[in-house]
Amino acid sequence: MNWHAQQTDLGNVGPVPQGTASIERTEDGFTYQVDAALLVPGNAYTLWVVVVDQPGACEGTPCAGPDILLNEATDSQVGYGTGLVAPDSGRATFDGSVQIGELDGWYANRVFENPGTAEIHLVLNDHGPDIPEMRAEMISTYRGGCSDASPFPPPFPETALADGASGPNTCRLYQTGVFATRAPAASSTAPVVADPKDTRPTPDLAPTAGSADATAVPATVSILPDAGTRQETDAPDEFAETERPPDYNINVLQIEVGETVTWTNDDPNGVHTVTAVDGSFDSGRLAHGERWSHTFTEAGEFEYRCSPHPWMRAKVIVEA
Repeated sequence: MNWHAQQTDLGNVGPVPQGTASIERTEDGFTYQVDAALLVPGNAYTLWVVVVDQPGACEGTPCAGPDILLNEATDSQVGYGTGLVAPDSGRATFDGSVQIGELDGWYANRVFENPGTAEIHLVLNDHGPDIPEMRAEMISTYRGGCSDASPFPPPFPETALADGASGPNTCRLYQTGVFATRAPAASSTAPVVADPKDTRPTPDLAPTAGSADATAVPATVSILPDAGTRQETDAPDEFAETERPPDYNINVLQIEVGETVTWTNDDPNGVHTVTAVDGSFDSGRLAHGERWSHTFTEAGEFEYRCSPHPWMRAKVIVEA
């Protein structure tokens, strides 16, 4: 990671000591991980993922801000990745994934088609000291908590400046990692795997589908603290009660047609989504403490995951 240009007048220039960023490209998109250092403890941060699908249309390499923000030929998109409040250590991990297809973000109708050659920028935004009553927006929007005096670059679109409620803090872009064009089969880094020495306690999981007490499971699912901890997407224990590290208090929920399931984000360190693999439902971003409900009107097996953290997988089995 390198200090962003907006940090220059504060004396922060060049590489960030002990700060690293990596991506892993696949045929379907890419995963990313930023291990940030020198964060200000107690400040709120968001990570923004910039995808330049046509970097050949940029004037130089890597692509500069004007090409990304103003040159439609680059087919660039700027989208929210994840966010958190920095711990006392000043170190934190931001990670997630982006899949090919139409991308949500600041611009309409931007499509990600070239995961092997797209240029990727990972950008941290510093929202200033955490304001508890504004925390949800400060870790999930671009503008959350930021005053009008913040140095917003002139090319930034109105969609960015309107993303979140303003506040008293002076916000600045903080650190950035750039991954320039690579061959389709290449990966910018070796795969990142979960730490097998996870020491969080195993939650008191409710029975999974197929167990004798499955019908006693309440139609409520908790997204657990630190659920975004990276792990293998296809881990063999993904849907087991003994999954380590755990993502949800219930990995496989069995209900009947017509029942409503409510998800609660109990993770104080991350923003998550509840997104059906088949596209049948999507909660949108859930900040800490927020809830979202969905009523299942058809029988079937519905796998879902968190869009920023696709290894967070679970199922709802709906019986007629």
